[in-house]
Amino acid sequence: MMTATCSSWSGCDSNPRVTVLLDISMDGISGEDICRELKHHKKTSSIPVVLFSANDDIEEAARACGADDYMPKPFSIDLMKAKLSRIVMAGR
Repeated sequence: MMTATCSSWSGCDSNPRVTVLLDISMDGISGEDICRELKHHKKTSSIPVVLFSANDDIEEAARACGADDYMPKPFSIDLMKAKLSRIVMAGR
């Protein structure tokens, strides 16, 4: 599993197996803003992004910023595995 901070995206645009999991509420930056940035740039626009949040409006927020999927918190590991499997299969 690769992790990156908001200031370090090295490897994301060169690794075809990357999927970004973002919480909507993070310290100092919004997961929605990061998603918009990723989807805006040609090198990263095809990277799947999954948002998660305890907010009731997660589905609407995911659509608005271009996320590929979303998960309401709390979520089960089985739900996460199913969503990630779907994304991987869609990318083949």
